[in-house]
Amino acid sequence: MCLPERFLGAREAAQQAANALSGDDAVRSYRALWLYLAAVWSFAASGADANAGKTGAGLLNEARKAALGTTWLREDRRGSRVDPSRTMPTTRPP
Repeated sequence: MCLPERFLGAREAAQQAANALSGDDAVRSYRALWLYLAAVWSFAASGADANAGKTGAGLLNEARKAALGTTWLREDRRGSRVDPSRTMPTTRPP
């Protein structure tokens, strides 16, 4: 299995984790984290999925909505959105 395909698997696992955390406001920030990870891994999977960028953008939007009221995922000082494709992981996904 090539590296981009591994990122697809990591994205799917992260989406499953986020889905398992839906519906309970007490774990909303954890859901946001898993959605963010899914977005990052989606961008990293662009070599294996032609729609990875679009999927990643949607996941990042979901993560930002779930993270409302937290401090770890928000706009930078210039007001632009966080771009996970610029901070792609350097290690292999699980």
